Amino acid sequence: MEKSNTSGHTFTAIIPAAGSSRRMQGQNKLLADLAGKPVIIRTLEAIRKDPRLQNIILVTSRESIELFADLTKKYKISGIMEIIEGGAQRQDSVYQGIIKAPGSYVAIHDGARPFPTTDMLKTLLDEAPYHDGVIPGIPVTDTVKKVNADGFVETTLDRNQIFRIQTPQVFRKDLLLKAYEVIRESNLMVTDDASILELAGYRVKITKGTEFNIKITTPQDLVTAEAIFANLHTDK
Repeated sequence: MEKSNTSGHTFTAIIPAAGSSRRMQGQNKLLADLAGKPVIIRTLEAIRKDPRLQNIILVTSRESIELFADLTKKYKISGIMEIIEGGAQRQDSVYQGIIKAPGSYVAIHDGARPFPTTDMLKTLLDEAPYHDGVIPGIPVTDTVKKVNADGFVETTLDRNQIFRIQTPQVFRKDLLLKAYEVIRESNLMVTDDASILELAGYRVKITKGTEFNIKITTPQDLVTAEAIFANLHTDK
């Protein structure tokens, strides 16, 4: 059964978890141990902390469906509506989740980001009804330069206008489906879901992300994740 927030809007969390883990030296990053549990389980536990994200669709490779089903049962992760097969690219996997999602909004979150905070989730879902899409971002503090193909600086960019983007990214489902039609017809490839809305002419709002909300892509990231976990659970 769908869970509604106080304004009557309904949300479904879509978790793409079919990555190749190429930079993890042969280890599946989603199955890597993080303080006694697999990364994907830590991610799912974090997502479920907002009561509006009780519906979850997990998108993975065909060969991993049974494995993830067993893991979610073992760790008693409720709210899993379906575990489905993804596509060739991340955007194809997300699309498979969107077309199966009930409700009016989808929150798309990387399976390898185990630390979305409760406050960040609340802000994103609270803001969603007022925008086409809402995404978390971190302002860039370093100087940023644009370089050419030969490695020479072309210009120094205004870092006040540049953000590092995270997930969850929350969208009106109907608009995201329309935007997907645009990129599928044009065979465009994008690096995040907000780009799909942008290419279709919709407006995306940035809210405050958190430095804790890292994406695990390398073995070093796991070391960082262990430190973050310890920090977040110091008083528990």
